[in-house]
Amino acid sequence: MQLKTALRKATKFGIGLTAVATLLLSGCDGDGGSGAPAASTLSGVAAVGSPIVSSTLKVTCAAGSALTPTTTSSTGAWQITLTGQTLPCAVQLSGGTINNVPNTMLYHSIATSTGTVNITPLTDLMVANLAGTATPGAWFSRLNAAPSTLTAITQSKVDETLTKLRIVLNGLPLNTINPINTTFTPTPGNASDDILAALNAAMISTGVTHEALLNSASIPAFTSLVTGFDAALTSAYAGTASGGTTGGTTGGTTGGTTGGTAGGTAGGTAGGTASCNSTAAPAGMNYSQTGNTITVTTTGCIPVPTAGMCNSSSPQETGINVLSTSSMLSFQMTGISFNIPGLPDPFSSVGSALAGTKQCIANAPAELGNLNINFDVCYDMTLQMASSVDAMRSTGMITVTNPITGTAKGSTTMQTVTDCATSGAYTITDAFTGKILVKQPNGTYSQIN
Repeated sequence: MQLKTALRKATKFGIGLTAVATLLLSGCDGDGGSGAPAASTLSGVAAVGSPIVSSTLKVTCAAGSALTPTTTSSTGAWQITLTGQTLPCAVQLSGGTINNVPNTMLYHSIATSTGTVNITPLTDLMVANLAGTATPGAWFSRLNAAPSTLTAITQSKVDETLTKLRIVLNGLPLNTINPINTTFTPTPGNASDDILAALNAAMISTGVTHEALLNSASIPAFTSLVTGFDAALTSAYAGTASGGTTGGTTGGTTGGTTGGTAGGTAGGTAGGTASCNSTAAPAGMNYSQTGNTITVTTTGCIPVPTAGMCNSSSPQETGINVLSTSSMLSFQMTGISFNIPGLPDPFSSVGSALAGTKQCIANAPAELGNLNINFDVCYDMTLQMASSVDAMRSTGMITVTNPITGTAKGSTTMQTVTDCATSGAYTITDAFTGKILVKQPNGTYSQIN
């Protein structure tokens, strides 16, 4: 019983780490790939911040007859009809022009299902990671002799690579955008296109080549890009229409430049998101925001925060429900271990229990429904775990070496839902009443405070 209590607390405070992913929003995916074409086709857009026009598209699938290459239109659009081929399929783009200048690059993408398949520098980075190569062009050529090797690329692996990309490019709002299947038009002001334009601008300003980025992406862990590139990319995106600089100015108040970083509500309305009060961040927590994308880190391990950065001084019964879905890239507990031989350490499984964690906020402020958060945090949970572990320590079941810490790295997407009770959330927190509900095995929710 004591062990169950300790595990429940460990998991609860592990969820607390992902609550940083909700920025302690109430004190406590969408990939946007809609609008796909008919099920028998692959289609999408080829772009780099501008459309790639009149380029050649080749598609190779895991099995089936060879497909005739196609070309992109004046808007970068393309489409090809499948005739019994077996997914997944790899796509390669070559040639064409970008703003009337010849394109000399090869770009690639991957399709694990029919529908939208964009081809951009970002999808090329994803293919480099999936294939484990800095030269996806050579990899694509080898598929002619061994197309069945494509079956090793599963949807779950694509999802893992997307999570890595979102973490590495944490200055961009990719949590609501899947570079492969989010439909978009390559024009300024479109978020997907502005991201690509920022990527291109950062490469020009830093002298970093696409080949260098492919080299970074080809490393299986894919935890970073070229040194100094992140800052240039964040700056470049801030200068786009979607990045908040222009919109924040028209918002007309403090916080407008970044869409409301310091909680400038009026500025956030026109410039992005009326967000959280960064001055309320506890010591050791670092908070930054670009548009609707928020990044939270900690300097070392800090005490578990006891108050939210986004709590309203006058909570309202808004009737708005916001679901947060977390993708955990890594999680580790230290300072506590399980000592019974032959049995797995249950504390080591807390991280896997947190994968895909969903929390729902009832009566949430409207602006919380459009936030994307990247987090890399460490909490000292010694105080919160003390009452549970002290009793077990004397039995020899566990070894405790204070401090007990939890470290989490991942991302969270916030989206508005109709009803928290049917959202699949593990916990429901009512921002108006303060009630906290936890989902039971039978699917119902029970209040715990």
